[in-house]
Amino acid sequence: MERVDAGAEIQVGQPNEPLPEAVELALREVVQASGDVAFAYVPVIAFPGQPAGQVLVVFLRAGVDPEQALAAISAAVKKAIDKVIAANRKLKVQPLAVLPISLARPLDGLAQAVMITDTMLFVADVVAWKRAKNPKPWWLRGLHWMMGR
Repeated sequence: MERVDAGAEIQVGQPNEPLPEAVELALREVVQASGDVAFAYVPVIAFPGQPAGQVLVVFLRAGVDPEQALAAISAAVKKAIDKVIAANRKLKVQPLAVLPISLARPLDGLAQAVMITDTMLFVADVVAWKRAKNPKPWWLRGLHWMMGR
């Protein structure tokens, strides 16, 4: 997957068909094995100039470098999917891109769109997931900080 320009129109939605169960289980194992991932989704995303496809969106814990996590998780996903395909040659699996989103910064529109697709794969950090699902407005966060809460 190539870099996408800021402001580009990206479409996010639910897949017509869920991932095969063996692939979903393999992805859960990969995500769970990575201590960097707070939670993950597998929506369909259409990037400009590319066909729509399912993408493993990993929300990374604060302090995790997205570039390093992307390399490690992408390699693990490819290995896991190859293993599933080797075990079941009849299984049709499309290549799966990985999109890292850091929880160190406020979530943008893409992250929020992913979270409302109901394509949850795994939650390792329930507190981070709940905070991301229901963010407080910036002014309210500042108000709590100023009042010592």
